[in-house]
Amino acid sequence: MRKLDDIDLINYIINKEATAKETADYFGVSLSTIRKRLANIKTSLQDNSEITAQLLSVSDSNQDKGRAKGGLSHNSGIKITESIESIADKAIYVLANNLTLEEASIKFNIPTSTLFEHFKMLENPYYGQIYNDLQSLFAYHKSKRYITNSKAVFSIQQRYMQILNKNNKESNNKTKQ
Repeated sequence: MRKLDDIDLINYIINKEATAKETADYFGVSLSTIRKRLANIKTSLQDNSEITAQLLSVSDSNQDKGRAKGGLSHNSGIKITESIESIADKAIYVLANNLTLEEASIKFNIPTSTLFEHFKMLENPYYGQIYNDLQSLFAYHKSKRYITNSKAVFSIQQRYMQILNKNNKESNNKTKQ
């Protein structure tokens, strides 16, 4: 366990661009201790604006990275790192295989809420039909009215199986060339 000195704490965070958790691990103290010390340091260092600015810059950067990992971004909605085409391909796969949102989340290793936000990006004139079909499929799974809705879902599934097969053939042809 290292001695927890404010100057060492500040230098470590700024030089290593360390998160609060990494700093806590390095100094062998709890995360709450680091957070309390940082809060005290930020208020006491208002006179020395250069150090405070550097500390806040690292802290804000780490918070933004953490939010982006969880599917959320800082004050600007969702940050989508995938192309709309990639999202549409995932939606077609979901529709072709009649997956629930939870099953799709596991398949693509994406949190359910993030996947849902990705699929909402398809709500536009070009991909609108895919989005509407996803909504129908998810409503079908949620309501569990398998008898009344099964024909409609089956026809949606068949249509997207054809699209998926066509896309796979085109992809294989490009690979062979």
